[in-house]
Amino acid sequence: MWVKKKRNLVLISLFILLIGLSINSTKITSHSPSNLTLEYGFLDQQLTVLLVHSVADSNTHYIIDVDIWKNDGLVNSTSYTSQPTNSIFSYTYNISATIGDILKVTTECNQGGTKTEQITVTDNTITPSVPAAHVCIILIGISSTALFKIRRRVKRKEG
Repeated sequence: MWVKKKRNLVLISLFILLIGLSINSTKITSHSPSNLTLEYGFLDQQLTVLLVHSVADSNTHYIIDVDIWKNDGLVNSTSYTSQPTNSIFSYTYNISATIGDILKVTTECNQGGTKTEQITVTDNTITPSVPAAHVCIILIGISSTALFKIRRRVKRKEG
């Protein structure tokens, strides 16, 4: 009976692992960034745009435009011809703002898809965000740990 339960746990864990790996490694030919996080440094008046845009080739598939609005007025529009890495990267912009200003950023992929985030400026502003791939990795880690603990208990009972 323990062998059957153990086998089922192993199969379930492997299934979860495969799903997590496939979600994390899937390269879609046309898509918006999977994550866009904004951080505003009030003291240095700099907006950092953190992006997760996983691509196979950052020279042919990349974030082409980053547009920044402050209180509904366009204050910066930057176009790019590639992205710095194949997945996670950031751009920093000098944007003067006061407490209470609303900063909105729209990013566009050169092969289609956009993503928009906004923040309200405080003296230390960060948008909370967790990429889905990170959640999958955490779940895989928890299930693997549980599997090892169950396996260890079964071995102790058998021995």
